[in-house]
Amino acid sequence: MLITLRAVGGEAIARKPVHELTGALYYLMARRREERGAFPTFEEAAHAGCAVPTDAEVADLGEWAPLALRVAYETTLVDMQRHARLHGYELLFAELQGATHARGAHRPAFSFLACRARRRAVLVVRGTQDLSDIVTDSRAHATRFCGGWAHAGMARTARWLQRELGPCLLHLSEICGCEIVLAGHSLGAGVAALLAALLLPRLP
Repeated sequence: MLITLRAVGGEAIARKPVHELTGALYYLMARRREERGAFPTFEEAAHAGCAVPTDAEVADLGEWAPLALRVAYETTLVDMQRHARLHGYELLFAELQGATHARGAHRPAFSFLACRARRRAVLVVRGTQDLSDIVTDSRAHATRFCGGWAHAGMARTARWLQRELGPCLLHLSEICGCEIVLAGHSLGAGVAALLAALLLPRLP
């Protein structure tokens, strides 16, 4: 993380010694913890105007959260399949590690799951776990995306998924009549949301 900070933070940060950067990061984390302790209802206040989720939405979150928080982070296909089975899904295929390619294209780690009984396919994008994910995180400048703006690293990753998996997802939806769910955690949640925006014109 420190190497990434020095690489993307400009000349001022690049000249800072590692021990100073480390101290600054720990100080920042301590300040955040102090702020939460002084104002424990901050999250509630910040979301005071938001609609209360319905029982159906909460049930959906309860079903998909284990896939995004546990299955996606397994380090072997066997463990990924085992945990998917515990939640009624089977693993179709997965990429266990992300990779950054030439020209900045990024392949994220993801798992593609299916529940045949409910005719549902779930693409789960993993959050930050390895160096290639940190590179994606660090590309935090805004870029034009679907008529608005988006995190550049996430947008590149979403477009990679659209190119590689979009045809498969559309086939499952349009030809096989499957429900398509895009999910993820942290970085992966942002990528999944942007991928949904790309596919929305073709998906119900």
